[in-house]
Amino acid sequence: MIETPKATMKETLSHWLKHVVSRPWPYLIGILGVAGTNVVDVFIPKIIQWNIDTLDKTRSFNPNLIWGLVATFVLQFACRVTWRRFLAMQSFKAARNLKQKVWDTARYLPLSLFHKRLTRGELINLSTSDVTSAQNTFGFFFVASTDFLFLFTLSIVFMFNISVKLTLISLILFPIIPILVFYLCEKESHLYKESQDSLTRLNDTVDSVVGASKLMKLQPEAPLWNQRLSEASRTYQQKRKTLLKTEAQFGPATALPPAISLVFFLFYGLSEFKTGNISLGQLVAFHTYLFMIADPLSELGWLVSDWQKAFTSLQRLLSVFKEKKDPIFSANESATNPQSPLLIQRLQFSYDEKHPLLKLPHLTINKGERLGIRGEVGSGKSTLARIVAGIETRYDGTVKVFGTEIKSLKNEEIRQRISLVDQNPFLFGTSIRENLSLDRSLKDEEIWFWLDTVDLTQDFKKFPNGLDSFLGEWGINLSGGQRQRLTLARALCRKPELLILDDALSAIDVVTEEKIISRLEKNLKDLSVLLISHRESSLALCHRQVDLSHHHSHLELN
Repeated sequence: MIETPKATMKETLSHWLKHVVSRPWPYLIGILGVAGTNVVDVFIPKIIQWNIDTLDKTRSFNPNLIWGLVATFVLQFACRVTWRRFLAMQSFKAARNLKQKVWDTARYLPLSLFHKRLTRGELINLSTSDVTSAQNTFGFFFVASTDFLFLFTLSIVFMFNISVKLTLISLILFPIIPILVFYLCEKESHLYKESQDSLTRLNDTVDSVVGASKLMKLQPEAPLWNQRLSEASRTYQQKRKTLLKTEAQFGPATALPPAISLVFFLFYGLSEFKTGNISLGQLVAFHTYLFMIADPLSELGWLVSDWQKAFTSLQRLLSVFKEKKDPIFSANESATNPQSPLLIQRLQFSYDEKHPLLKLPHLTINKGERLGIRGEVGSGKSTLARIVAGIETRYDGTVKVFGTEIKSLKNEEIRQRISLVDQNPFLFGTSIRENLSLDRSLKDEEIWFWLDTVDLTQDFKKFPNGLDSFLGEWGINLSGGQRQRLTLARALCRKPELLILDDALSAIDVVTEEKIISRLEKNLKDLSVLLISHRESSLALCHRQVDLSHHHSHLELN
């Protein structure tokens, strides 16, 4: 759950206002469009009133009044198109920007944050539910606010113009509405936050269950996972149900006073008509205005409700935006020695100070060298891979890549020079081409070159659509060995200078593995490889080996 740093309401309002002020014309034109629609709306009953009174007196329609009514409908349509074009568009643009900023921010956050608070379930919740709720403040809020301000005010003015006495009698219960609305909004705001937190926990539970089912065959543990998922689902269902019940009370709270006022109007309005104080046209117009002011009053409830929910979501989003970047993304030094891929001295890493996970006095990799890393389970092999890749920075000692301490090296250089392929290959549910090229544009011959390097050419040429063949979610249409090789090809496409393979060839047979290493040596002579493996056949392909067992190193020259 997101706990700190929490954005204050003042910061949230400041962020919202800054966005609006930076785009004055779209908002101004959009508001004028809504106001224009409201003005036209209140004139339509007036024109109908004139038509009825004219008909009542002359027993014939006035053509000018008929054409005036048609003109108002055309103008009303133009005004509606205007505010939809500007205000609705701003709402959608804001949603796009917020969603983009969630992912832009998440890219640079410390890895530890994702384990503690900013889970995948929370990210999904933020980028979908919270963004959808927050976007209303950047567009549709202005529509509802302008509606309430102009339509309500103008309708009241026209009602007073018809009859002051009848207006006061009809509106006697309307002051109750704001009291009921604000009471419900206060209650709803608290329930909405609880509902969002519950949704995050449900997303996290679903993510854990799906992840466990993909990575392990958990038949004995299946009932436990099912119980956790059911509990999370029931909790969210209950929270959501309570919230919806509260939201449903807005309807009666805003509709009941106008309904009672309509009874008052019918009783006193007909009396005023019979005594001749108002005409038939005025009676019809007043009745229409009474219905008109019911809409903005109903919108008042939803306006305050949506405002509170939207700003709660916006606060949650800004809390993420306030998180500090991992210091590694602020590093600005460049590599000083391209001939020295890796130098480690007095490296120590620990999750618990009393029990160090990894202690490595000295380790080097020369340009074009393959260094094998072996060790027992829990000896820190994968941790070493993440440290050398610049992902894990909570270590003591010296880790220099290409002559520069990795904590000080520009992140862009780390990603250009170093590639990590771990034991759990991830593939997108898109085509072979897109999985390899990612953010770059690669020619077909380049892609086939790297596929040939990992011995996948013959496999993929059998696919009906070649490089445009879709792999399915997580590359489900491929075997385990094909997934590993394709992930390796994706890393090689970026032409790294240091390649880290963390048990990344475990699903590949020995013959194919030897073929791949041979092609790497032929096609990428200067490529340095840090190969972590449990297989002796894999380690035998390296120039040197290091054993991480017992938390210290023993160099074993092959």
